Amino acid sequence: RFDLSRLRSLPDDEVVRYLTSLPGVGPKTAAVVLAFALGRPTIPVDTHVHRVATRLGLVPRSSAERAHRALEALVPAQLKVPLHVGLIRLGRETCKAGRPRCEDCPLVDLCPTAPGVLGTPEG
Repeated sequence: RFDLSRLRSLPDDEVVRYLTSLPGVGPKTAAVVLAFALGRPTIPVDTHVHRVATRLGLVPRSSAERAHRALEALVPAQLKVPLHVGLIRLGRETCKAGRPRCEDCPLVDLCPTAPGVLGTPEG
């Protein structure tokens, strides 16, 4: 059993440094612990969040770590966890890796990638 209580008093960067020093814990897992176990405003970037944020043009095509830094700077604290949850759901259900279902996407009108997928001229 792992006790997180000692991490509660540490700043985010120290928590991340400690957690990522543990075997098998990377930046995404550390961010998930920050957000969901410690209640800190952060936006964990998994494959779904990375893919959707890239397609929406929120982050440049880059690594998940760079996308995480970009989203941290872009998204207000109170929206980070809800956005994370929403982007995961969108990525799993609609904005799929191989065959995105743009026609079912609530963000289709905002998405710079959709016209290419749908075969329509860009607006």
